[in-house]
Amino acid sequence: MLEKPDELGRLIRGARLTKGIRQADMAQYLGLHKSQLWRFETGMVLPHISTFRDICERLEINFDKHVRLWVDAKLEMEDDINAKRT
Repeated sequence: MLEKPDELGRLIRGARLTKGIRQADMAQYLGLHKSQLWRFETGMVLPHISTFRDICERLEINFDKHVRLWVDAKLEMEDDINAKRT
């Protein structure tokens, strides 16, 4: 598993659990299926930056403080994809 996407997923899941929000309720708020939210929380895929902003808003996570983590996760995933292509 990649480090930064996993870290971002743990941040999202931890904040959601701390707030006592069920995965299905969070997914509904975002307009997603709960399996998609699960993929975010496990670091399998990254949410779009606008979805990440919505997640931060709902979970009261400071977006500006964590946007760099999102960028680093995106770059790490892209590097991994490119490495697999060569």
